[in-house]
Amino acid sequence: SGRNSGGYKGKNNFRSPQRRNEGEGDEEGGLPFKKSKFTKVVRVPENEADGEITLASLKDEGIIDNMLYKSIDRMGFPALTPVQQKTIKPILATTNDVIARAKTGTGKTLAFLIPMFEHLLANRTDSQYMVKCVVVAPTRDLALQIDSEIQKIHKNNYGLQKFKSVCLIGGTNFDSSIKKMFKERPNIIVATPGRLQDVMSKFSDKFFKFVDFKILDEADRLLEIGFKQDLENISSQLNSINEKGPEHIRTLLFSATLDDRVQELANDIMNREECLFLDTVDKNEPEAHEKIDQHLVISEKFAHNLYAPIEEIKSQLAENENLKAILFVPTVKFAKFFCRSLEQILPDFPILEFHGKIEQRRRTRIVQEFKRAKRGLLVSTDVGARGMDFPNIDEVFQIGVPSELANYIHRI
Repeated sequence: SGRNSGGYKGKNNFRSPQRRNEGEGDEEGGLPFKKSKFTKVVRVPENEADGEITLASLKDEGIIDNMLYKSIDRMGFPALTPVQQKTIKPILATTNDVIARAKTGTGKTLAFLIPMFEHLLANRTDSQYMVKCVVVAPTRDLALQIDSEIQKIHKNNYGLQKFKSVCLIGGTNFDSSIKKMFKERPNIIVATPGRLQDVMSKFSDKFFKFVDFKILDEADRLLEIGFKQDLENISSQLNSINEKGPEHIRTLLFSATLDDRVQELANDIMNREECLFLDTVDKNEPEAHEKIDQHLVISEKFAHNLYAPIEEIKSQLAENENLKAILFVPTVKFAKFFCRSLEQILPDFPILEFHGKIEQRRRTRIVQEFKRAKRGLLVSTDVGARGMDFPNIDEVFQIGVPSELANYIHRI
């Protein structure tokens, strides 16, 4: 990443990471690192005594470039989130592969975009017209949202627009994407696994021979959906064509959970001799956000599950005509049926239907519309639960119990 591998620059020195032997567990966190690559573990919460890390302190210590500082500062964030404080500095202070355990909705997108842009700035004259960073996301909607964050970074500092980005996702025109690739010559690709494999199968030599970074967002979700083989294929192909050798490609893997499947994936796709583990989830911290007020309503019959949220929405609308809420439902058919019902019952209240059977262009429009909306109800399957950032939501309703605990956490 163009940084010294021994430690941080400046006064807040990087604490020497604790080493674990193969098969040994991390006693404090209870996380067993069973594979041989997981020998270098950083318990990041232990370093909190080093003081608060701010965007300005990262700039002053030479961790991030002034150009990047200006862009992020203009985006108007009051402070770095705890996840950003615990990950950006270790990622940029070392050249290791990284696993970061981080919850959804904690600011982790910028936690990998800031190091990515810093790397591009530090290596701006190297392979200027080739893809240097590949970001892989589990869903099209999350990929588009990551790409929109990149566009915000571009927008807030003209000098960063030279690092162009292209989003490659299914449900969009393949030929148009390729034309854009040839026209823009992007340094950054944000993609879903299927479309990325399609593009690489035909144009890997044209664009992907000089990749420095690959970043996996929501790695646990990627595995849940069944992308393990695709991710291994992508990693293998990137390794085989890299002009500087497979060990040159650095991997950042972000995941809300760190089960055996995630560890196995990390071992299969990481190339460096050592891997840093950055745990941003305190062991005493509850899974759900503490500031979210949660209620469980148990109904006697399933029909009551349909009736109760409608009555609750009507009741809240009587007090607040600008109610903005999300209603999660279990299936696509359920979403379609319930939207038709709500449109008849609440004809003056905007109802937006959102699920995986809606074609991608329309889904993208729905996301943008709901983000801008001051009032309305998004009726969604779990495709809208992970990584989506909808501002000013008053209430999240759920009909039925989600299939997995993780889905409940992501929904709220």
